[in-house]
Amino acid sequence: MTKKTVLALWFAGALLAEQGDSLALCSRCASPTVYAQTGTGTENAVAEAKFTDASLRDECTEQGLKGAGLTKCIADRKKEEAGKIYRASANCAAGKLKPVDGKEYTFAGVWDGSDIGEGRTKWRAVENGQIVGRDNASGGLGLSQQWEVLCPGPLKIRPAATSVRPTAPAARPASAAAAAPTQPVCNGAPQCLDVNSFAATVTDFRTSTSGGYRIVTATIRFQNKLARPIILGYVSGAGLALDDRGNRFGMNEGNGLQGLGFIRQNQVDPKFIIGAGQTGNARLEYAWYPRGGEIFGQVYDLEFSVREIVPVSATQFRIGLEHPLKFRGLADAVVSATPSPAAPALASAAPAGAAPLSAALETPAAADTVPAQAPAQPMVDHCAGAQRCYSAGPFTAQIQQLTASTVNGYQVLRFNMRFRNVTNQPLVLAYKSGTSIAIDNHGQRLTQSRQPVTGMGVWAGNSVNADFQVAPGQHRDATFEVWRYVARTLMGTGFTYDLTVQQLELLPANQIRGLREYTLNFTDLAASNPMGGAAPAGQQTLNESLRSLKDVFKRKK
Repeated sequence: MTKKTVLALWFAGALLAEQGDSLALCSRCASPTVYAQTGTGTENAVAEAKFTDASLRDECTEQGLKGAGLTKCIADRKKEEAGKIYRASANCAAGKLKPVDGKEYTFAGVWDGSDIGEGRTKWRAVENGQIVGRDNASGGLGLSQQWEVLCPGPLKIRPAATSVRPTAPAARPASAAAAAPTQPVCNGAPQCLDVNSFAATVTDFRTSTSGGYRIVTATIRFQNKLARPIILGYVSGAGLALDDRGNRFGMNEGNGLQGLGFIRQNQVDPKFIIGAGQTGNARLEYAWYPRGGEIFGQVYDLEFSVREIVPVSATQFRIGLEHPLKFRGLADAVVSATPSPAAPALASAAPAGAAPLSAALETPAAADTVPAQAPAQPMVDHCAGAQRCYSAGPFTAQIQQLTASTVNGYQVLRFNMRFRNVTNQPLVLAYKSGTSIAIDNHGQRLTQSRQPVTGMGVWAGNSVNADFQVAPGQHRDATFEVWRYVARTLMGTGFTYDLTVQQLELLPANQIRGLREYTLNFTDLAASNPMGGAAPAGQQTLNESLRSLKDVFKRKK
């Protein structure tokens, strides 16, 4: 083994950060994971990172500790890192870097091939004018790694930034090139976070009350930046929301998570698959029960972690990189009583003839590598600006009519929805039981009624109805119903509506497999008939709703 190879192995800790959106601290220690990144590739590039539980466990394990010693090491490191944020910034055009050590450095060319780090950036310390060496003790390649996170891709430094004329970087090994950061998606967009493999954006945020609980609901849109499908899972126990009064909201790990699957210890749910260059939505809910006298906040910080799930075979998976995400300064959206002129969010659709999404479950991934450039697949909105329409990838869902009525003190909303298959393959869908909710303009929640859907089958654990099949280019309608007991509360007139639809795959011998969940989100909705009016022809009659309510009251006696 050559000296160059040995030194390269010493720097494995620093180089590992390239594969996980981390900021290298030193060559032999763990690296904090980036959870927030803005202005990537610009004059104001900023990245913030913190240690995850997984990285601290790996750090202690690598020391050879076991049992009580391992437990103590992890606890001590958690205490040391509690609340600690590592921040790095750069001016990518001027060749200026301020890494996690807080000092300032200027670009000084690229390293030659006489030692490790050939073709990577070289840095000069502003405080003493000295070049930071690339050896293990000096940590110059750690600076290079942080620069590559902040300013990915070819060098774009203006000539005036340095007297050293940068040469073209030498070709890096295939594994390193594959791990190079992808191009940013957020580009300064509000409430958007870029990580190497995807971007996450809060597209809708609401507060509501239910049974004494205060609840915050967020819709997160994930955009895959890779040239292959990606599978993501929510890390159980990693969700938290805080308001500006210090009240702590816990993640509702029942029906409070839609779209994303859970990762609990070694158990994974690989249902959240996003095709190359495409998007997918997830809905997260956090709840807090006031004990009396507390002052409610108005602005919220939201955080959770997702991990990549890597197929090993058609039925086996391993857990990949973890990405802590934190969104700051979220405020309750105002629900208008007037429908918005366009759909609230866009999602890409699988092109005609594309491989089915289930292929991601059949093809093992070679490694946790990331292509240097996301695929050039344009985002397509098949709604084409239509009102109350949501483009969900292989299909669109459009609310044809929203009707409202009152029955025995209940406010009842009915959503007549049209699903159109925009692929060239048959599509099978089912409503996921318990996921239909509406929040009105007073922050009051309406939940699914006793007959939550007509015209579409229901996915409920081991029970599934796969009758809702849509041919390529065709459409089918279904009606969803939610209600709320009004009593002496105000009647809502504007609504946001969420539900989850499961895409199914029909297998031989009458077997059915769930392929993917789609969380649909509609905002700025208003009823299209007078409050209390009868439902239009072709929908369930008011008498049918009344009979359902009478059954409820009979059981209460």
